[in-house]
Amino acid sequence: MKYARVLDSVVQEVFTPPAGLTIEDCFTPQVVVLFEPCPDEVEQNWIKESDGSFVAPPLLPEPIAPPELEIKSAIDSSPSTVENL
Repeated sequence: MKYARVLDSVVQEVFTPPAGLTIEDCFTPQVVVLFEPCPDEVEQNWIKESDGSFVAPPLLPEPIAPPELEIKSAIDSSPSTVENL
């Protein structure tokens, strides 16, 4: 069984006890109470809904490189005029 530690509706970490052990075998009672059972597919940063279900976080768009990085890249790859003299 897999367990999730949830804070403010966001899964902070997940834990699966080694075969043959329970979560109680792995942690002190003070730590065990921080975790709750969750489906096997749940991962860090998933969201716990108000109905108790877990959903994957929304995908973020790929970051776009700032224009100055693209220009520098073009300059670095162009032939030097000094070399052509």
